[in-house]
Amino acid sequence: MLGQHSIVLMTICDADYCFTLIDIGASGRQSDGGIFKSSIMGEMLEEKILLLPQRSALNNVGPTLPYVFVGEEAFQLSTYMLRPFPRSRGNLTREKCVFDYRLSRARRVIENVFDILVAKWCILGKQSMHR
Repeated sequence: MLGQHSIVLMTICDADYCFTLIDIGASGRQSDGGIFKSSIMGEMLEEKILLLPQRSALNNVGPTLPYVFVGEEAFQLSTYMLRPFPRSRGNLTREKCVFDYRLSRARRVIENVFDILVAKWCILGKQSMHR
């Protein structure tokens, strides 16, 4: 809307619905991927100075795997960021569709965290009435 400004709240949470990193203050006019890349947490990840857990196995017999973040299509694929396959190509194989579906299920955690936050603090779910 004309005359309104937005501030981006970018967060990372764990599988237990707990925020682990928060970045507030970027202008809403920027893309999510660009905001993340220029944020302190994005820069620390790029410079490999953000302390992430060591690789570990999902079960006792599986291979060790790195910890990664799950993002949406706006984020750049990297060694620490998984994202869905680009939809613009339109020719996703069954395997890629299954991957995207499972990645989407993992992303629901962060979406649920915001739903919980808004339910707890109702004011966060309302647009400001000031003009």
